[in-house]
Amino acid sequence: MSDDKHQFPWRCCDCGRDEVFKDTILDYPATAKHSGRLYSFVVPQLTVGKCRKCGEVLFSNVTDDQIEAAFQEHLAKVTR
Repeated sequence: MSDDKHQFPWRCCDCGRDEVFKDTILDYPATAKHSGRLYSFVVPQLTVGKCRKCGEVLFSNVTDDQIEAAFQEHLAKVTR
């Protein structure tokens, strides 16, 4: 998916239409592995691109950064 600095709409990688717009997923469940252990956590408000035509959800570098930040917060809480 394109970098979030580019204007919407983006082209959907699934249906090929220029119908991807910024959207927010509330309480996105995620998992990540750290030091051989799998952690489950929630990203409170995840910014994604979502196709208005087919519903495909696209992640970007910003999305990845939000997941990483939520994971780091989770790790800080559980490893105190």
